[in-house]
Amino acid sequence: NIRATCEFIKDAPNLLGIELLPYNEMAGAKYRLVGMEYKGDFKKPSEDVIAAAKNIIKEYSIECYVQ
Repeated sequence: NIRATCEFIKDAPNLLGIELLPYNEMAGAKYRLVGMEYKGDFKKPSEDVIAAAKNIIKEYSIECYVQ
């Protein structure tokens, strides 16, 4: 929950900002390299979802970086 996270960290004295790291679909390939089965069913968020999260974070006057 983005809002709950912002509420929790908004008054942190050394907070520089939040960095949003969208899920990388290549992450599942690492499992095969070590002989494990990947069971994640994650999808990369759309640009609209990332923009909405960034706007919520900005409501709390927290810098937001998207990678």
